[in-house]
Parts: sequence; C-alpha cells; structure tokens
Amino acid sequence: MLKKDSILIGIIIGLAVPFVGYAIVMIIFEQLVAAGLMDPASSSISSRRMRTIGLIAICTIIIPIQFFKNKRCDKTIRGLSFPFLFYVCLWIYIYKDTLFGQA
Repeated sequence: MLKKDSILIGIIIGLAVPFVGYAIVMIIFEQLVAAGLMDPASSSISSRRMRTIGLIAICTIIIPIQFFKNKRCDKTIRGLSFPFLFYVCLWIYIYKDTLFGQA
C-alpha cells in the first residue's frame, strides 16, 4: 500500500498521522508529569499546553513527508499537503483569539 504513489494514500495518511502524534505527545506529557519532571497543568497554562500539543501533533506530518520525499512519491506528498493545510487552518481558527488578541 505504501509503495503506490497516489493522492488518496497521502490524504489518508495525512489525516491519521496527526491523531497518532497527538496521542503520543499526550502520553509523553502525562508520563513527564507522573515522573515529577514537569509541573501539572494548572488552569492558567492548560490552554497553552493544549495549543502546543496540537501544534506538535500537526508537525508530526513532516515524518511521512520526508519518507515519501526519499521514495520520490510526489503525488502522495501532494495528498499529504491537503490535510496538513486543513489542520493548520483549524488550529488557527480554534486559537485565533489567543494568537491575534481578542477583539
């Protein structure tokens, strides 16, 4: 399945990878808090932490982009760009008040 160069495979992988990345980053953050290496999120920093975790999860899409770039699968990379742009726009929409100031 990964050897085929198609936009549909890129879209499917692009939709799935950030969800998996989000789960992995959440597990890492929870383990760091449980180990005492990181302070638990208080109400004042909880939204910033969620914003950061979301951004890191979006950035996990770079891993399959590099993988398919090395395999020279241009159509798959093009397919990966659509979910990436969707997630970035969604992230900006959700946190627009925090990012650009409240109007």
